[in-house]
Amino acid sequence: MAAGLCTLALGTQTIGSVIRPAAFCGIVGFKPSYDRIATQGIVYFSRTVDHIGLFTQDLAGMGLAASVLCRDWDNDSAPPAPVL
Repeated sequence: MAAGLCTLALGTQTIGSVIRPAAFCGIVGFKPSYDRIATQGIVYFSRTVDHIGLFTQDLAGMGLAASVLCRDWDNDSAPPAPVL
């Protein structure tokens, strides 16, 4: 992801396994509310705390991925783009 080889990756977060690696690598990590992304087919570490999370290269990509994968996603509630 950080090397620019893919635009979207999925992961699971039990104790920071999405947000921390994203921060360490300089990419965007998003852990939606519990069960917001369907969990069929994943192997749980802990059924009560595992979440499906997303990794993208930028906020625009995260907005697009979340609008497709997250239940009841509302693009109007997405945070504004950062001012550089």
